[in-house]
Amino acid sequence: MDNDGCGFETTNILLNFKAVHLDKKGFELAGELKMEVVENIPRQTNSKDCGMFVCKYAEFLSRRAQLTFTAKDIPYYRARMVWEMVQNKLISP
Repeated sequence: MDNDGCGFETTNILLNFKAVHLDKKGFELAGELKMEVVENIPRQTNSKDCGMFVCKYAEFLSRRAQLTFTAKDIPYYRARMVWEMVQNKLISP
């Protein structure tokens, strides 16, 4: 993440989620949330793909996979996501 304040602010909000969850739900989330600064990540090249980039970051990181996608892959991932929602079926990575 760039050290422009925006990424770190978002990360801090997510780190505080554990305490909020405990307060609202009455039990702790399994595992620990931690902040990790990742450099050389795929970057969007326009102002409309931010949601897809967040989804792909989340998917890849949840699988502990290398962030190997690029901005050129986003149209495919967008179409794939629509197909998965319509079919109510996930395509294996």
